[in-house]
Amino acid sequence: MNRTSARETGTVQPRLWCHPKTLSAVRGLCASLEKNAKILDAGAGEGPLSIALKKDGFDVTACDYDPSRFVVENVECVEADLDKPLPFRDETFDAVCAVEVVEHLENVSHFLREAHRLLKSGGRLIVTTPNVLNFSSRLRFLFSGFPSLFTRPLNENGDNRHHGHRRTLPYYSLRYEMTRANFKIERVITDKIRRSALWLFSLWPLAAVAAWWTMRKETDPGQRERNREIRRHLRSTAVCYGRTLIALARKA
Repeated sequence: MNRTSARETGTVQPRLWCHPKTLSAVRGLCASLEKNAKILDAGAGEGPLSIALKKDGFDVTACDYDPSRFVVENVECVEADLDKPLPFRDETFDAVCAVEVVEHLENVSHFLREAHRLLKSGGRLIVTTPNVLNFSSRLRFLFSGFPSLFTRPLNENGDNRHHGHRRTLPYYSLRYEMTRANFKIERVITDKIRRSALWLFSLWPLAAVAAWWTMRKETDPGQRERNREIRRHLRSTAVCYGRTLIALARKA
């Protein structure tokens, strides 16, 4: 049975585009939402996150640039370009999830502003992206010029928008974009500790000192206060050793 006929009979299972532990971590962050909370799965692909959240009792809507590949029954998938205005009303959702999406976009700032518009007051935004600041990735970048999961140049003759990583988003860059879109980051976690990063644990004191040294000349009092939180996150297990950066933010 091909995937088209399987979709029609409801027997097909959506293929994962990320590590299963990433989806588990996102489900965990959604667990405290009220049942029947409205969640947008942005950049849903075939729908593995949508089907999981639907099973958890949430009211799920999906959107994707190619909704024809979405295979989940009883969940609406709307055609949407995340680099353009999204076809939903203001304050529609209790949560927006973007799993392994933002590194593919031309305009991350625009998408985050749209997510802010779509969320109800106090709504949550969950974003996952490759963690390029774990120690293994930093070491790889030192020697090759490419961090982990960004292993070679994009094909300059092809369309890499949805099949290649267009940009790296280290923690501090993602935080900046979220803050400018009026989000407040509440938690930074990971899905999986990389053993290749863990054996470099001896670099942690040096990295902590280097982070402090880099920020020491900040003169703005408000930013100096924020930098203390940034340094705390940069020293965290999630950032130093994690495979995937997972940020939970709340609409300010």
